[in-house]
Amino acid sequence: MGKVPPKNGFGSTNAGAAVEIVNADAQTPLLIICDHASNRVPEALNNLGLDADVLARHIGWDIGAAAVARRLARALDATAILAGTSRLVIDPNRDPADPTSIPAISDRVRIPANCDLSAEERAQRRADYFQPYHDAIEREIARLRAHCTAPAIFSVHSFTPEMPGEERPWHIGVLWNKDPRMAGSMIQFLRAHADQLVVGDNQPYRSTAMAAATACPIVPSKSARIWLPTMPAPTVGPPSSNPPCAPFWRAPDYIAFVIIEPTIEQ
Repeated sequence: MGKVPPKNGFGSTNAGAAVEIVNADAQTPLLIICDHASNRVPEALNNLGLDADVLARHIGWDIGAAAVARRLARALDATAILAGTSRLVIDPNRDPADPTSIPAISDRVRIPANCDLSAEERAQRRADYFQPYHDAIEREIARLRAHCTAPAIFSVHSFTPEMPGEERPWHIGVLWNKDPRMAGSMIQFLRAHADQLVVGDNQPYRSTAMAAATACPIVPSKSARIWLPTMPAPTVGPPSSNPPCAPFWRAPDYIAFVIIEPTIEQ
């Protein structure tokens, strides 16, 4: 385990590193966000006292999600906003008041630099790494609202295909809460047109159950989250030669087909 670092890293903030923006001036009325895009830990926090191989695991980020978000942004000519620091520094997908926002333990791994943080230290993490990401999202929503009445919000995540005592058969999960217009269209399309693709409706997580702990900006009603399993890249060859992996790697293409203007305008 690495050397235990200073807990706060005061005075070391590089605000630009907290956010990555793709296609900043895109006009498509859609915003793609990726809360767990990176496993980067700012230098002042010295890897949170963790070895690099631990940060490379799913506890440090949503493996593969950033690549999917960037690919969708290019395919749809839409803006994407990606968080630039690890979810273990502070989780941009949690209310900062939630105890899991800066976890002391994640998947049975102790996070040394997150233990016994003071209120001031937690507030500094929020100001340095959480707020810049959410401020960027709110600015982008305001920009899009100037061009259309209701931009759609699309959030990209990934999930482990297996958990202790739980097998997760889905190649893609679509999460939604209250308003099913965008998510329902996606689920219907994916199930009808994507061969070999097992599609989850509010699986492997239920959006309604997550809502209390989730940190969300004030967003338009049309929103959806996709969750993709983390899987190894397929071997070289046609999709039929590697069916277990092929559906995951083809999923962004299917998503790009369904998130088109007629769907957004419904």
